[in-house]
Amino acid sequence: MKNEFEVTKKLYHSWAGENRRKKSRRLIFAGWCIMIVLLAGMTAFFAVVQKDFLFGKFFLCFVLMIIYCIYRAFFHNYVLTEKQYQAHSKMLGGKNWTRTIEFKEEEIVTAEGNVTVKTPYSEISRMECDDTGIIRLYTKKNMVIRLYKDKFTVGNFEKFKVFINDKIGV
Repeated sequence: MKNEFEVTKKLYHSWAGENRRKKSRRLIFAGWCIMIVLLAGMTAFFAVVQKDFLFGKFFLCFVLMIIYCIYRAFFHNYVLTEKQYQAHSKMLGGKNWTRTIEFKEEEIVTAEGNVTVKTPYSEISRMECDDTGIIRLYTKKNMVIRLYKDKFTVGNFEKFKVFINDKIGV
């Protein structure tokens, strides 16, 4: 069986977006921002009440930390993903590239350009399918192999499901 699709900039960013949408990450950054805003507000209040220049310096530090927290919470992952995409596309020699995932008898072979990764079926811990047509194979080393239901060039999703369940023992 074979799954083949074109990796575009939009698709690459959507993969990174799956991690960014985790509630726990957003809540932690939101908590830090709220705490820093409260501390900055208290510092500003004391700076006005005390008419002390030292409090003004603390306030400036808090403002810079707020800006940094906002950057980390909302922009850092996008910037990092963009750099990774640019490096990946440069390495593969084009703006978009084709990813081929072939299911052989003993292993999964993922190929992009001249880069090939082989994953034995014993490394696959579970499979998830969602409503958007994405199939995720999770490995024991926290790696994800993404496939698309409508991108099978050899075989189809139903045959794949039976095949992979037999291989990973589900």
